[in-house]
Amino acid sequence: PGVGGRKVWEAAMTYDRYIAAWFADNDLRRQGGTFFGLEVIKPGTIPARDFTAIAVASMHRASIVEQLLTLGVTRQQIITPDVTAPLAQVNSQIFNTLSDRFA
Repeated sequence: PGVGGRKVWEAAMTYDRYIAAWFADNDLRRQGGTFFGLEVIKPGTIPARDFTAIAVASMHRASIVEQLLTLGVTRQQIITPDVTAPLAQVNSQIFNTLSDRFA
């Protein structure tokens, strides 16, 4: 996880109802490590995890969304904030999407 991961994590820390549980990364060097105290997992293990939604914390959202869909994650569960935006906007995008889909 990089700058986008940091923004999404910071945004997630502002919610009482939802928690960040882990990060997933295709980079083998990051898998098995931690980022902000959360485990970095292999994307292929996502289907075995318990989750409500996944926020894609990358500028390469389209390819990651496709990867998640092939893993069985539904479009409803995928949140794609613009991680190039300021933190306040990323926060609003995530909050609004969670509120609309899972209220």
